[in-house]
Amino acid sequence: MDSVTFKDILNASLLSVERVSSIASIDIFISIFVSLLCSSLAFFVYKNTFQGVLYQKTYGISIVLISLITTVIIMTISGNLILSLGMVGALSIVRFRTAIKDPLDIVFMFWAISIGIVNGVMGYKISILSSITFALIVYLMAKIKSFTAPNVLVVNYHPKIEKELNNKLTTLTKSFNVKSRSGNKNNLELVADIRTRDQGEKLIDYLSNHSNISSYSIINYSNDISGV
Repeated sequence: MDSVTFKDILNASLLSVERVSSIASIDIFISIFVSLLCSSLAFFVYKNTFQGVLYQKTYGISIVLISLITTVIIMTISGNLILSLGMVGALSIVRFRTAIKDPLDIVFMFWAISIGIVNGVMGYKISILSSITFALIVYLMAKIKSFTAPNVLVVNYHPKIEKELNNKLTTLTKSFNVKSRSGNKNNLELVADIRTRDQGEKLIDYLSNHSNISSYSIINYSNDISGV
């Protein structure tokens, strides 16, 4: 059995350079076009399922661009050791300073990269079917109410309505879990996790109009709902 030397690997890499230059223009166009379609689907899902504090359109656009760039890179370095090592060296000196606050953003970034990798080796069927599957999973999980985080309710009120407030919270919310109570004989502060009914309109109306409630806040873990 003949052993493969490093020289043989280099020669194979040089041949693969010629193979890259001989890729048909239509194949390049199809790879980029399929990546554009799949990454646009990822962008659409990201935009419609975003639950963070501040939506950034630029991040959605970067999902599309990363897919396209990755497609071109993979088509270029596929089967070429020299170019692969050169790409690793080039990427090793790049430093990304932007902090990703939402863990789900990382998932979309990996999704975009995987689209580019698969289409770079012309695996169109895998790219399209997997993208549709991922989109359905993410969209359904984001829309199912049981996956949504509870709200945090902070209420400052007079101690004499303690029992009344507890009864109202039981009636006007799907569930509430008291986290803490603090205060003095003239004012109490209640902090609780709640799940609201009907967007919390009846609860907000009760809290806003009660004379013995001095202030309240209903806060989502992502963004504020209301506060007085």
